[in-house]
Amino acid sequence: PLLFQEKMGRLKKGDTIRVVVGPGEKERKGGGRMRYTIEEFPEGEKPSAPVNILRPPMNMPSPQYGTDGRYTNYLAKHTAQCDAVLSNKPDLVFIGDSITARWPMELLQPKYGKYRPVNLGIGGDWIQNVMWRVLNGVLDKVKIKVIVLLIGTNNTNSFTPEEVAGGMRELLKIIHAKSPGSKILLMGIFPAGDSIRDPKCVKRLEANEKLVKLADNKTVFFLDISDKLVEPDGTISA
Repeated sequence: PLLFQEKMGRLKKGDTIRVVVGPGEKERKGGGRMRYTIEEFPEGEKPSAPVNILRPPMNMPSPQYGTDGRYTNYLAKHTAQCDAVLSNKPDLVFIGDSITARWPMELLQPKYGKYRPVNLGIGGDWIQNVMWRVLNGVLDKVKIKVIVLLIGTNNTNSFTPEEVAGGMRELLKIIHAKSPGSKILLMGIFPAGDSIRDPKCVKRLEANEKLVKLADNKTVFFLDISDKLVEPDGTISA
């Protein structure tokens, strides 16, 4: 009942309220933030149910929203990548999150330059974000031969391995509908943490056990390089 005691004046459409919730003791970590965006509705019209824009359901395509409740910056990145696809007309694209986004093109160019590769990685992406990008993208405007897809590590922090696999299944359907002539190389989620026994790493490896079943070895191929990223004793080097 005390959350909205702050005198904020008259609110108007588009205003965003940020609320920080406890705990507030120094020795305790945690808490969180809630964001509310004001909308106007005609008298008598009932608004739709609220949607969690920070953690959308696994089957809900969604852009990345910023702290202001909008996705202007994300849309700008997406639009620039769509322009690159249309101008390069690539045979090969890499789709993913920051792991993909941070690959310098000068490293990819010597090996894959003849395929006019385009990097479609955006840091922080979840499976749901890639769904939205594909649905609102231009993969249907060019003839892409191969799509390398590495996504899902950010989902494992909030979803079960079963849910991650289910979301990936839907994403593959969306990609095939948009670009039916493309072959997809589905990468296994990379290990994370201090070792393969780290709980967050275990979740990723369990997800990979389910992702491999999505490959038909005709249009979808699965490649897991987890063993290349860990030491012989199972630890993960910094």
